[in-house]
Amino acid sequence: SSALVAAVNGLFERAKDPFIYEADIPFLPVEAQGKSKALLLEGETAPVLHCWQLTGQPTFNRGDYQSKMARATAAEIHRLLTLARAGKALIGSEPVKAGDIAVLVRTGAEGKLVQQELARLAIASVYLSNRESVLEQVEAREILLILHACQNPSEERSLRAALATGLFDLDAKALDELASDERAWESAVQEFMEYRKVWHKRGVLAMLRALLHRRNLAASLLASPYGERRLTNFLHLGELLQQVSSELDGEYALLRWLGEAVNRQSGQDAEQILRLESERKLVQIVTIHKSKGLEYPLVFLPFICSHRSADTPLYHEADEAGNRTILDLTGAEDSLAEADKERLAEDLRLLYVALTRGVYATWLGLAPVRSGNGKSEKTDLHQTAIGYLLQKGEEGDAATLATALSALAEDLPGVAVGEPSLTRPAPLPAEEEQLGEPRVRRFGGTLERDWWISSYSGLAAQGHGHSKGVLANPGFDDEVVTEAAALATEEPVQAPQPSIFTFPKGARPGTLLHSLFETIDFENAAGEPLAQHISTLLAQDGFDESWAQVLQQQVEAVLETPLETGFGEPLRLRDLAPECKQVELEFFLPMGRVTAPALTALCQQHDPLSRGNKPLSFATVQGMLKG
Repeated sequence: SSALVAAVNGLFERAKDPFIYEADIPFLPVEAQGKSKALLLEGETAPVLHCWQLTGQPTFNRGDYQSKMARATAAEIHRLLTLARAGKALIGSEPVKAGDIAVLVRTGAEGKLVQQELARLAIASVYLSNRESVLEQVEAREILLILHACQNPSEERSLRAALATGLFDLDAKALDELASDERAWESAVQEFMEYRKVWHKRGVLAMLRALLHRRNLAASLLASPYGERRLTNFLHLGELLQQVSSELDGEYALLRWLGEAVNRQSGQDAEQILRLESERKLVQIVTIHKSKGLEYPLVFLPFICSHRSADTPLYHEADEAGNRTILDLTGAEDSLAEADKERLAEDLRLLYVALTRGVYATWLGLAPVRSGNGKSEKTDLHQTAIGYLLQKGEEGDAATLATALSALAEDLPGVAVGEPSLTRPAPLPAEEEQLGEPRVRRFGGTLERDWWISSYSGLAAQGHGHSKGVLANPGFDDEVVTEAAALATEEPVQAPQPSIFTFPKGARPGTLLHSLFETIDFENAAGEPLAQHISTLLAQDGFDESWAQVLQQQVEAVLETPLETGFGEPLRLRDLAPECKQVELEFFLPMGRVTAPALTALCQQHDPLSRGNKPLSFATVQGMLKG
């Protein structure tokens, strides 16, 4: 609003050089965009800049100041929301909502302090920082313990650690009963063994979902404080782990990845950013850095008198060559003073960002703050950004602050100075939601029930086409079913003359031939070593060793056959060194809708060998073709 902008302009114009380095960063008063609405409290237009002033003692240390201001902020937010429910706290004609309120802080510790005070009053809030990684939340550590227990269910220490996590919500009595009740303990071990099976067979996301349903986590989490956030984190982590596991080799690699991730600063990868749409309705606790470029209807700056003086003599100096960064290793006082001057200039710029986030009203937490335990009544306020503006850069005491605030209130309309309330009110009663009449939603879409992964052998199987019942389970690889059927119907062939054409047919002989070509060295596969290798494979798979000579002839013929490549001279497999070949390359091809009659007609049209075969028999299929 124009009144708030005028108040901020007036505050910054009190100091001679508001940003210290006036030549580089001059202060230019801005004009408001002309918001027509205002904050109305009990029918009166509220001040736009509320300056809270702690009194009662000459100085306050930082810890006392912060705890009192956190309590005052929570009490004022409680008052605003209570008045809003009675229609007495309005922005324009709309009641103030929790999501209209932002508390700006510098650090996570400050944010936690405010969040704890709000929680005491049953006011939900969300802390947003520059690093909102789901891997930094407590649920990530809890899931890590759960995964360790799933991987080693019989290891007592791992299982106890998993059961003691907040996700399981077991109290000390229940955990103690597990130690004394052998049957209950065995049941827990069995439960985690089942989770491990699901993990190995269907993936980590399916396992965490199974845990969610079996332990009824959704209901228990939603019934607890910040339950929606915890449940969302749990589901988000499940998705993230499933995605990561597809890029890693095995469960232990996933455990190692998660263990490393929760113990380091994770950064801001898009897939790790916290997400929960409903948190927009909560009180926002935001770092000032994070708030840049954003607007909030009502803003609290409870800890604006906190600062940290520079402790490293690192500063910048301009010369003809440009700016130079200087680190004074002698630790001279002048160098440290220059570094602290730069720190103060940065704090002033950050204060300007903070004060320009509010739209209708801003609250400032002010006090005669002093660091250290000395007995002097002089404060450190002139070293803070807000104190530098109020006291015009001069050192002072509690009276200096009081005088400066009185002058500010006299000079600027819309500025109010007063003591904050430090009384902690009763928790805010839960607001009754008007849910309306329940209505059953109807699903009008269509489900594709014939999408699955097929294979050449699945499509080519004669007389073993899938039934509709099997096709209702998309995702199953039908190659295993086909090979098992072929094996069951395999008949021994009495060949009058052994040759590759009379070699047994079916899945098992096919696997033997696969193994043979996968394990030989193309360049050196010949003579007695090859014969010995073939005999060993035949014996291992239960075939008559009389086939050795047939297979050796076939292998040598295959290796010697020239293959036309379309790139110059024909290629022989015999000429390929081990590092120049890929033994087997798995692939998946997208496949449109295919019907058995259409594919049969296509094969018979273009392949003379297929014309004498029976028609193909499989249900209509689409999805992926695996090979």
